[in-house]
Amino acid sequence: MKLKTSSLILFLTIGTTVLAQVPERFSDKGSKSDSSQTEQKKEPQVEKRTVKPGQVTPSQSEEPNFWDRVVFGGNASASFGSYTLIYLSPSIGYKVTDRFIAGGGFIYQYAKINRVYDLNRGAYVEVKGYENQVYGPKFFGNYFVTDFLYLGSQFEYLNHDVALYNPAATPAGYELNNQWTPVLFLEGGYAQPLGEKGYFQIGLRFNVLHDYDSPYGSSWFPVIGFFF
Repeated sequence: MKLKTSSLILFLTIGTTVLAQVPERFSDKGSKSDSSQTEQKKEPQVEKRTVKPGQVTPSQSEEPNFWDRVVFGGNASASFGSYTLIYLSPSIGYKVTDRFIAGGGFIYQYAKINRVYDLNRGAYVEVKGYENQVYGPKFFGNYFVTDFLYLGSQFEYLNHDVALYNPAATPAGYELNNQWTPVLFLEGGYAQPLGEKGYFQIGLRFNVLHDYDSPYGSSWFPVIGFFF
């Protein structure tokens, strides 16, 4: 009897131990499965790229480069009378902003003049015409108040001959002195856009430094120009 009782107790002990281990095994499998599913649901990490010095990023490549803001063009004008003038001036400019352009260029003028200045009288005297070659650099800035109206200034430093009345010196009645003369124009006018960055301009300039020895016959000077 004692043997049967001992066998029964041993059997129950083993069975209980086995049953206790079975859920634990299934529990481990379930937790491992849930863990793997969680890992699969995680979003992939974005790879971080280091931009090397001098390397252009996609956003930078879309920005306009230097030459996209450079414009070429020039001015031309002419006047006839006692002071005949043909004016040509190629230019290059840079669009600092969408409304402001700064640049420089070169000026060449052919002038035929029929008057000279008399220092004693403080007035001009009519003489037989003489020719004058005028040239030099210029620097300008134009600001567009609207799409069709601009204001600007231009500084020039020009080499030319100045004729002074002196009937005792030469048979022609005047003598020529070569010199460099500064010119400062203030201007305004109409501007018509051309293409993506160019424009056509027509306006009027006033030389605030005008004097008897100016390379221009008048303080007022018309201008026609274009840029593209």
